[in-house]
Amino acid sequence: MNDNILYRLALGYGAFQIVLLNHEIAGHGFRGVELGGTIEEINIGIFGGSARTSNMGETHFQEQAVMSLGGNETNYLLSQKIANSLLEHNQPIDPIMGFGYMFSAGNQLYYTYRSTNLDGHDLVSYSDDMNKMYGKSSMNINKIRSRGLLDMLDPVMLTSIYSAATGNNVDIPRLQITDNFGISPFARNILTPYGALETKVGAYIFTDYTPIKVGFSYGKQSKTRDAQPLTPDEILEYQKLVSEGKIKQGDTLGVFSGLKNAESVKNYTTYSADISIFKLFEVGELKIGLDAAFWSQPELFVEDPYRAKPKNGYMAVLNGSYKVTNSMSLIARAGYKTKGFVPGQFLEKTPILSIALQYKL
Repeated sequence: MNDNILYRLALGYGAFQIVLLNHEIAGHGFRGVELGGTIEEINIGIFGGSARTSNMGETHFQEQAVMSLGGNETNYLLSQKIANSLLEHNQPIDPIMGFGYMFSAGNQLYYTYRSTNLDGHDLVSYSDDMNKMYGKSSMNINKIRSRGLLDMLDPVMLTSIYSAATGNNVDIPRLQITDNFGISPFARNILTPYGALETKVGAYIFTDYTPIKVGFSYGKQSKTRDAQPLTPDEILEYQKLVSEGKIKQGDTLGVFSGLKNAESVKNYTTYSADISIFKLFEVGELKIGLDAAFWSQPELFVEDPYRAKPKNGYMAVLNGSYKVTNSMSLIARAGYKTKGFVPGQFLEKTPILSIALQYKL
């Protein structure tokens, strides 16, 4: 089927629909649920969709920004699951996996250059929320676009495009340092809810024992001196929340109201480091791996995010896989995460535990 362009396009469209469902439901929808709302409506069309949550109550502008980023975040997480599977099983990229990776990892790139005149544009909404919290014109779509092509500096993305276009199975390109050690670098633009665009650089490392993925992100907040006024609709929503007793008069919901006397703008630097070791050890059919991350970023959801100082945080998760049969495995994740923003992960501090069955066709 991969030799026929029409079959490839049909199967590629199926991959696109899965990515679209993931964007709307697992991204925007579940972020809303995580922040206390309920999924009111999910619309899936031929080439686009939308999600609407309700009963959010008091909505911090940082929460709104996180929900705007949710669709692209969760598809980035999906792309990493695809890449991890390819690395772990030493698989070449086939056209269908290529379409899946291309649409999921490329979701942010698409929104970065998508028309800003469309209603509900995720990155326009994100920029508006950043401006409310960090000053007028502190963020805009042009700033995001100036770094957007970083997402193309990804060997899995480039190989996926080639595989989907040609119908060929293609190995992930790598720089072979020695017979048993290779490296494949990548980069990405990370949009954060604390007013910083972070540049992430990393590498897939290939060894005889296990593949490893490492990454490092660095950014700096982009605050301005002037407050961004609320729109008439935002003022009405604020007054409604006050009248319903959900917030008190004077609560800011994270809005920056201007510098104080003799105060200067402090743009804090932010950074993070992460590592994924796919196999720490293996006993019979049981394999254990590790995901870990460490970061320094301003605390989320405080009353005055403009002046929030950086705090350190971490995440550590053990990944287990037990092969029941050649086609079925029991997989589990167990760990802990402190409060902080990691794309596709919970925002508050939380233990992490998940168990699932995995079946391969």
